[in-house]
Amino acid sequence: ITFTDQSGIAVGSGVIEIKDADDDQVLQSIDVTSADVSMTGAQEATITVPSALAFGQMVYVNIDSGAFVDLSGNAFDGISDATTWTFGTLALPAQSGPITQLAAATAGEVITTADFVHSFDTFPRLGIDHDLANSSDIALSAGHHLVIYNSRFSRTSSNNRSEIQSWLNLAGTNLPAGWSQGYIRTDNGQTETITAGGAIVQVAADNDILQLQSTRTDDNGGSGVIRTDAASGIQLIKLDDGWDYLSLAGHDGSGADQALPGDTSTWAPVDYLEELEMDAGTFGYDPPTGVTLKAAGHYLVCANTYAFSSVDREMVIQRLTLDGAEIPGSKTSVYIRGNQNSCSEGAASLGMIIATTTANQVLNVEIQQDVGRSGFIVGERTGLTIVKLPDSADYIRLTETSNTQSLNPDAATPLFYDMQVEVDAIFSHDAVTLSLIH
Repeated sequence: ITFTDQSGIAVGSGVIEIKDADDDQVLQSIDVTSADVSMTGAQEATITVPSALAFGQMVYVNIDSGAFVDLSGNAFDGISDATTWTFGTLALPAQSGPITQLAAATAGEVITTADFVHSFDTFPRLGIDHDLANSSDIALSAGHHLVIYNSRFSRTSSNNRSEIQSWLNLAGTNLPAGWSQGYIRTDNGQTETITAGGAIVQVAADNDILQLQSTRTDDNGGSGVIRTDAASGIQLIKLDDGWDYLSLAGHDGSGADQALPGDTSTWAPVDYLEELEMDAGTFGYDPPTGVTLKAAGHYLVCANTYAFSSVDREMVIQRLTLDGAEIPGSKTSVYIRGNQNSCSEGAASLGMIIATTTANQVLNVEIQQDVGRSGFIVGERTGLTIVKLPDSADYIRLTETSNTQSLNPDAATPLFYDMQVEVDAIFSHDAVTLSLIH
């Protein structure tokens, strides 16, 4: 919120209070000399509310006499009533269905090496199994939820090399599944990056809180990285708890992290040492053999492999294999700059639907690394979550095999897919443009 005086103002001493209009309770108390109050020019003070207010709430603002002064040092009289400065917070939409979609139309927050909690101010849809305690905290019902997110970040200063990690936090604990990385190299207009990830999460109790969080892991300093307006969102779907699930983590804290393979000719299976959930009728796991998918049919797979390496410039690639054969379209990668600005880590992330044709096929998550490199997988930030989907549902799965697509660096480019792996009747894929899905 902002406080403006056209004749000019400066910070004095005192407190700003935000109170509930219904019962006069003090919701926030802000010292004007704190970092939550900053001057924007000589006529406007910006007041950052330290913690989010509830939705659909009417509040009013009181300001101590002398909290602000004019440019001659004369004290502002203050506001001590409940009517002079009032406002209401955003109202939530009615809850319906299993799907929630949240977005951040207004962002601009500075991203530092401290953990940043994303907030959302636009609510296209709010499901009955999801509630918002405030703009950052998503309260979930007990059970399984699919969570997918993306967030864009921009570099506003000329400092090179920024590395950003994003992840999911449930009930105060960072989950191993759902990590992603973005890298900015501020040369020739390369000032943006996007982190995008997802996971199937198991919620222990109703109203456990989910947050999307991010941080910078470079040492480039400054305040030049911000979250971009109208470019961040999170989507949630409440899944059927009668379906079968698998959830694995890189390690349980009792052993050493797995070494990266260090060879472009070698694909190494990712080892998962901690079993968080496994429905044994549908899944089996025997490292390093892989995950046995005991029933033929469709599966949703979310995988993220978090790598660390201080070696200069390298690519770590992740893929899925089924009975030793690469699944088309399953490769993702993470670029690690290495010895410049401590940009040394990040996750390759993937979410896709696969289909098995026979029982007991074996799925593996595998990684490959540039030749002659070193490093390791960070186990507590490496996860694999899978759900067996109903085969009665309708699916479309497409991939691209030609390796001829050119991307335009100056404009959005539609991606085309030249192979229809599976297209059920309710879908169609344009055979001319190869990019339109109906």
